[in-house]
Amino acid sequence: MYEFEIYSIKSVKKVKKLKNTLMVINQLFKKRPSLEFINRLVYIYGFSDVDDTDFSFSKKSLEQNDIVSKINEIKDELKDYYILCKGNIYMNNITISRTITILRQFLKTIKYTLTSKERYINSKKYLFYSIISIEKKKEIQKEKELEQARYIVTFD
Repeated sequence: MYEFEIYSIKSVKKVKKLKNTLMVINQLFKKRPSLEFINRLVYIYGFSDVDDTDFSFSKKSLEQNDIVSKINEIKDELKDYYILCKGNIYMNNITISRTITILRQFLKTIKYTLTSKERYINSKKYLFYSIISIEKKKEIQKEKELEQARYIVTFD
């Protein structure tokens, strides 16, 4: 006696489609970057590692350190992590702003992010960026909300 497995055309297409899909991380990456790679990346920006809270940078300091050429040197390594369509977007025509975006995206995979603070130097406004864990950022936001909620102004 023979046994047959009966498949519909739809189920075969679904199986093929599932085999072809990749696990996508944060809708940007096809594989999760290692902590070692991310530490190498943040070192290029001037941080000692992702837990370095004492250092910050501005767009001007990135220009002076020629960050665009440094990112272009490791462009192929970065592109390996991105899904194809995102790699084409972020790895072509790299600018100072795009380098900050790239760093922020990689940090997000390990639950860190960049925060920015405004500072005025010689009457010019600069944004200074530093690394902070997402948990710590949420704690700071909650503290600010609580502080704002403490003050109630009433008019008679």
